[in-house]
Amino acid sequence: MLMLSFLVILTSACSSASPLPRAAADDCGGLQQRFESQKNSTAVRENARVFMGSLGSYSVAALSAVGETALYVSGGVLIGALVCSPVALLEGALDSDGEASSECFSAVASQAVAAFIAEDQFSLTQEWLQDTRAWRYKNYDNLHADLLESAQCNLDRQDPAGLRAAQAQLDWIQQNQAFQANMSPAARDRFLNLKMQVTDLK
Repeated sequence: MLMLSFLVILTSACSSASPLPRAAADDCGGLQQRFESQKNSTAVRENARVFMGSLGSYSVAALSAVGETALYVSGGVLIGALVCSPVALLEGALDSDGEASSECFSAVASQAVAAFIAEDQFSLTQEWLQDTRAWRYKNYDNLHADLLESAQCNLDRQDPAGLRAAQAQLDWIQQNQAFQANMSPAARDRFLNLKMQVTDLK
């Protein structure tokens, strides 16, 4: 039941975007047609991949954070025991109630743990999250490339129809937040460059 609901959500997300404007000519429309033929299947695949990838990435990160916390605490306990052992020995010799050594251990150990965290900052966990970043982000590079290439083709026609088609395609990207949010830096730079070209040609 959960998997069925998940697939329904994915399909709805893929079909909710407004229709993409047509390219100005057949030679530019081929790229757009390939984009449209792959758009929904790519979105479903990437949503499923990111769902599973995020689950794996964050699950291992949580285990790593627990392990690093255990190391920090163990280190703090060891330092607390080493620093405060003379106080405990003195209290034992004096037949004291052990309050001073307990307070010493609590203060030293907690400060040591805090120092370990401040110094290391869960470096293994952070490194893992960085290494698995691609697991948690959608890859629409092939779709971006086809649609931006189609817009460039329309612009290269250097006629009013081509300019209007390119403008409409770029506006569609601008308004489609889900599509735009997953642009790679290179695709975003090209998108902005095309927007500037359209502005210059108006």
